[in-house]
Amino acid sequence: GLRKSFAKVMGAFKQRRDLVGSEKLRPRSAWYDWNYKSELYAFAKRLNEELTEDTLRIAFTHKSFIDQEELKRKNLGISLQDVQIQLADNSSLITMGEQIISKYIKAFIRHCYEALPEEGVSAVHDYLMSDCVLSRVSLNIGTKDLMLCSDFPPEESTLAATLKAIIGAIAQDNDTKRAEKFVLDFILTELAGKDIFDIWEIPKPRAVLNSFLKKQGRLPSESRLVFSSGRNTILAVFQVALFSDKEFIGQGPGETLTIAEE
Repeated sequence: GLRKSFAKVMGAFKQRRDLVGSEKLRPRSAWYDWNYKSELYAFAKRLNEELTEDTLRIAFTHKSFIDQEELKRKNLGISLQDVQIQLADNSSLITMGEQIISKYIKAFIRHCYEALPEEGVSAVHDYLMSDCVLSRVSLNIGTKDLMLCSDFPPEESTLAATLKAIIGAIAQDNDTKRAEKFVLDFILTELAGKDIFDIWEIPKPRAVLNSFLKKQGRLPSESRLVFSSGRNTILAVFQVALFSDKEFIGQGPGETLTIAEE
């Protein structure tokens, strides 16, 4: 019966797999049941975006893929003039999307965090524009199997570039406002649960604070020791407060006066 033979069959399959070797990593498009047109349609519907098939094809086609196809034809002796590759790459959409993302992120941060210094705005902007963040967003919305590129699995830079191209495609087929809403929903939400100091490393916090106070027309900050305990022990703690023109700014603890002040 099935129960008696199941273990033997699975064991035989395992032996055959060990002889052949592990399955080669292949893109989803390598399988015979792949329908690229349907996948593009489903992708746009999942994002609730009105995008034409032609625009989506361009957004997912990288220059490296076209170069790779041209090289294959050249190696096969096929003239590129006789049989041309009817594909357009996403370079212009990437540039457009990058500009939209960068501009909207800075405007959003400045509007929502008016007291944040420009150095902090730049730090948050650079974090959200990094390949690490953009590639994670790109991967989560399902671009990996739809991309046409020379590298597989795709690198972070390729995934990030694809996301920029998609945002550029949204702006092209709809308008910039629609693309900015996409940035708000998918990229700026990466700030959820993040501490500003995990993103913005301040080498000289006192100098940044004094620069911020100067822009507001206020006097430089002054530190005052508020509380200390266990000075001569390994568990020493100091509480330092900062004032500007006798107005309290804030306070913080530390194992030394310097750390507490920072």
